[in-house]
Amino acid sequence: MEQFESFGQEVEQFTAGVNLEIQQLKLSYEDALQQQFQAQHEKLLELSRLMSEAGDWETLLNNTVNRVQHLSLAERVLIYRFNSSRTGIVLAEAVERGWTPSVGETLDATAFGSDLSTEYLQESRVIIDHVSNDSLTPYQLQLLDKFQVQSSLSLCLPVSGKAWGLLVLQQCQVQTNHDRSVPSWTPQQINSFQTIATELSLHLANHELRTQLQQQQAREATVAKVINKIRRSLDIKTIFQTTTQEVRQLLNTDRAVIYRFNRDWSGEFVAESVAGGWISLLQSQTNNPTLRADISECSIQQLATQPINQVDTYLQETQGGAYSRGETYRVVEDIYNQDFTPCYLQVLESYQAKAYVIVAIYQNEKLWGLLATYQNSDLRQWQESEVSWMLEIAAELEVALQHAELLEAQRLKSEELHQAAERERVLTKVTDKIQQSQDLRTIFNVTTNEVRKLLGVDRVTIYRFNSDWSGSFVAESVASGWISLIQEQTNNPLINKNISECIVKTVAGNTPEQFSQEAPTIRDSYLQSIQGNLSREEKPFWVVSDIYEGDFSSCYIEQLERYQARAYTIVPIFQGDTLWGLLAAYQNSEPRDWQTEEINWMLQIAAQMSVPLQRAEYLEQLRTQSQKLAELASQEKEARELFQQRAIDLLTAVRPALDGDLTVRAPITNDELGTIADAYNNTIHSLRQIVIEVLSASVKVAETATESEAAITKLSEEAQHQCQELTQAMDQIQNMVNSTQAVTTSAQSIDRAVQEANQKVASGETAMNRTVEGILGIRDSVEEASHQIRQLSQYSQNVDRVLNLISDFATQTQLLSLNAAIEATRAGEYGKGFAVVADEVRSLARQSAKATTEISNLVAEIRTQTREVIKVTEVAIAQVNTGTELVEESKGNLNAIASATAEISQLVAGITQVTLAQLEQSQSVTQTMKEVAAISTNTSEDSAQLWESFKESLTTIEKLQAAVEQFTVN
Repeated sequence: MEQFESFGQEVEQFTAGVNLEIQQLKLSYEDALQQQFQAQHEKLLELSRLMSEAGDWETLLNNTVNRVQHLSLAERVLIYRFNSSRTGIVLAEAVERGWTPSVGETLDATAFGSDLSTEYLQESRVIIDHVSNDSLTPYQLQLLDKFQVQSSLSLCLPVSGKAWGLLVLQQCQVQTNHDRSVPSWTPQQINSFQTIATELSLHLANHELRTQLQQQQAREATVAKVINKIRRSLDIKTIFQTTTQEVRQLLNTDRAVIYRFNRDWSGEFVAESVAGGWISLLQSQTNNPTLRADISECSIQQLATQPINQVDTYLQETQGGAYSRGETYRVVEDIYNQDFTPCYLQVLESYQAKAYVIVAIYQNEKLWGLLATYQNSDLRQWQESEVSWMLEIAAELEVALQHAELLEAQRLKSEELHQAAERERVLTKVTDKIQQSQDLRTIFNVTTNEVRKLLGVDRVTIYRFNSDWSGSFVAESVASGWISLIQEQTNNPLINKNISECIVKTVAGNTPEQFSQEAPTIRDSYLQSIQGNLSREEKPFWVVSDIYEGDFSSCYIEQLERYQARAYTIVPIFQGDTLWGLLAAYQNSEPRDWQTEEINWMLQIAAQMSVPLQRAEYLEQLRTQSQKLAELASQEKEARELFQQRAIDLLTAVRPALDGDLTVRAPITNDELGTIADAYNNTIHSLRQIVIEVLSASVKVAETATESEAAITKLSEEAQHQCQELTQAMDQIQNMVNSTQAVTTSAQSIDRAVQEANQKVASGETAMNRTVEGILGIRDSVEEASHQIRQLSQYSQNVDRVLNLISDFATQTQLLSLNAAIEATRAGEYGKGFAVVADEVRSLARQSAKATTEISNLVAEIRTQTREVIKVTEVAIAQVNTGTELVEESKGNLNAIASATAEISQLVAGITQVTLAQLEQSQSVTQTMKEVAAISTNTSEDSAQLWESFKESLTTIEKLQAAVEQFTVN
């Protein structure tokens, strides 16, 4: 027990001694710690002073790493700045000899313990106690091993609420017999280093602020310079190029572009400034169309469809900054840290971009395009001021676009006026050439050359239709590097094969004449079937901006590809109201939007060409005919000489006909003179037949006249004899009357008187019978004479018809000779020999007409006298008939007297009454006989007149015979 208590006392004494030593050690430690803290504080103050006195960025960083490395005794102290959330660069370093330096190296943030800058900002410090004690990835171990790092302390350097960079302390020497569970950095050291990091952050913020102010001033000056250049320049291409260059230099990016939208939200890069080592999107977009198309479909189209005031999340965090007016833009610091579609990522990768800023460019409140700058080398944190500058430049671009649009409108107007003046000049030139030249080929060549030069196209052609609606190219003006269709159509008929059925089915007209007999032609059944029914009003022109965008048949596309055409304008060429051909302008190199003024001008050119076509055709025909006439001149000279000789032979052969010899015949040959000779022969033969008929008719008339002369002579004699008989009968009747009167005075001598009266009556009856017979003979003679005279009139009418026929032949002969003279005059010197023949024929026709006229006059005179004779005979016949009736009546009276005288002896008692009746009858008979005597006298006179007429007719017939006998017909 006592031992136990003794042991307890010893323990208490030992404990008291230990406590005393602990107190002494504590005081000593506190004193040492105080001294160390004081020294550390002095060093920190010195470092703070050095930081404050540092005049530039590099001095600040170098002073810091050197002092911290001296304070911490670490093998390496460095300052790392973030370029992006994942990467950065070592800006300053203090490292002992023998260790691999890292200054200037671009390293991933994961080399210092965490992957992202935001993680460093949240934790403020990241410690790697030992490379073997931590769960480090192989990549991290690889990075640490590269610089022989065994442990590290990374302190975040926040500036303006963001992780600017890191202050990193690294131990590189391997510590032997070191408890790896013990931290390499004490909390006091960490706090000290944290204080240094905080102090450094403040100075960095000040330097950053000063730098930003300086950069902002410089960039603002640059922006002002860019804006000034934009405002001073009038060329939009120069503005775009200046803008991209200045933006890239201002923001220190790898690429700056201006992208313009099309109507379908595709687009193209119109300007670019790119640093060395990167592809040119401006050049690559030609070979890779997706560079132009996908940018709209994948991303940028959203800039036009989103509301104007929609902003990027980056600017939402900054409250929109100076951009509250609502410009549309997009800010991307890491393309892989965005919710982008795969197609858009592919586009950005084809741009080689990792970060970008895109600002919309508006024109008249409509999205025109984009101003974009790309960081290709690494990720990038974009500053608000950078976006602001982009927006300012984009705003100036909007003004420049409006200004450029106005200038472009003025330029286009001026160019339009210039082109209009040039078109008028060319139109005037072509019109003058058309009016001055009479050669179609010259007109066509001038037209195609001038049209191609003015329109700036690759080919201008004139295509002409043939009568069967085939056709060929007749003129062409083609730029160098393209085939000639005029040459090709000779070697390759396919050039023309489908022109009608593929192009000209809509261009039909009346049949035109063939222009070139040498050019190959292809007939088109379609146009042949319709024979052309196109009028000027149906369709005046055909315009195609791109052959592959039209609804064309495959044959048409193949035909146009043979022409090497991509776009064309075709206008019809009319000749009057008939489709003659086509005037076509082809753009081969690319599609083309044809202007209305260009089309109207081509229509005017085509209209001008329509006027001289007919004139040129006529001139061509005249030239051809002249050439043919020149070729036939020598032949015609020989033919003319032969013709003249044969004409002389013909005239010699028919010359006797002019003297009345109608038996001659002209020799007949198988040529024109043969035709004339045959006409002469027919005329002479017809005239001979007429003369023969006239001669025969005149002979018959003469014979008839001779026969009529005897009849008329007999008629005259019988009329005279009748007159004598009537005179005797009248005397006897007068005696009978006297006797009858005597009966009344002497009744005694009645018997004797009756006997005497009976005798007288018997004698009177006999005389009466003779008178009746004479009168009947006279009537027969007169009727016969009348019949002969009528035949003579009929013959004269036949003669008149023959004379009319002769006159017609003479008239036709004169017309024939007149036509021959006209043809000879038209033939000029070649027809002089023929003119001589025509004059001779005309002379013969005039002589024939003259002779025919004389004969016609004689026949007319005969016909007139014959009509008078017929009238006289008709009157004589009527008188004879009347006398016959009177004689018959007298005969009846005489018979009655005979009966009365026979009864006288038996009727003595009534003798007085009978005598009175007889006296009355005798007086009546006396009167009748007087009338018969008068008729007989008239008949005698008419016979005399008829005789005189016959004498005149005979004289006329003799003259007719004499005239006809002048012609030789046998």
